[in-house]
Amino acid sequence: MKRGKIEIRVGTSGWHYRHWAGLFYPEDLPKSDWLKFYAKSFDTVELNNTFYHLPKLSSVKTWHKQTPKNFLYAVKASRYITHIKRLKDVSEELNLFYETIAPLKTKLGPVLFQLPPSFKKNLNRLEDFLKLLPKKKPAAIEFRNDSWYTQATYDLLNEYGVGFCTHDLPGLESPRIVTGKLIYLRFHGAESRYAGNYSKAALQDYANWLKENSKIVKGIYVYFNNDYNAFAVKNAGELRDMFR
Repeated sequence: MKRGKIEIRVGTSGWHYRHWAGLFYPEDLPKSDWLKFYAKSFDTVELNNTFYHLPKLSSVKTWHKQTPKNFLYAVKASRYITHIKRLKDVSEELNLFYETIAPLKTKLGPVLFQLPPSFKKNLNRLEDFLKLLPKKKPAAIEFRNDSWYTQATYDLLNEYGVGFCTHDLPGLESPRIVTGKLIYLRFHGAESRYAGNYSKAALQDYANWLKENSKIVKGIYVYFNNDYNAFAVKNAGELRDMFR
C-alpha cells in the first residue's frame, strides 16, 4: 500500500497458527496453502520462526514462491545474535543470517533485532553492532529494557539509519519514537501478552500518530502479534483500512 511516496505495510506477526483455522483460514484448507491464502488479504508478514532457528534454504525459496510479486517479509533476526551473543562480535553470525534469507530477494523488507529485557543500555556495544549492518538494507531494533529509552540511543540509531521499534508489550511498553526514516510498530496484545482485541479508538490513536509522522519517513511497517482468537488478523485489517 502506498500513501504518496511512503510505503505502508500492515500485517501480522506470523501466519501459521492452528487456532486460526475456522476463524481466518477455511477449516478444510491444507496448511501448505495457508500462506497463499494469507497473501490474498495482506501484502506483508513478519517472520518469527527465524528468531528460533535458521530456516532451510528450501523454506526460504518456498516463502518467496508462494507469495505475490509485491509481497514483503519483515524478518526477525536470530536470537543467537541478540540473546546469546548480545550483539557482541557477531560479524560471522550476521553474514550467515543475511545469506540465509537472501533468496527472498526483493521481497525482503526490514530485519528486526529484538533485544532481551535483561540487556541494559550499552551504547558502545550497540554502535559496534550497527557498524556491521549491511548498508541500504532496512533494520529496526526492539528494546525491552527501558534504560535504552534515551536521546543518546535515538541519536545513534539515526546516525546509522536504523529504526526504533515502537511496541506495546504489556509491562514493557516503549515510547513512540521514530528513527532511521522508518517506523516499525509491533502490537503485542490489548489486554495481555499476545491476546486481546484492540478497540477502534486505540487503533485510531495509533493511526493518527502514524499519519502525523509519515512525512518524515520512507516506510511504515506494522505487525500485530495478538494471535489469540485471530485478533491479529482482525486488528491488522482495521488499522490498514484507517489509512484508506
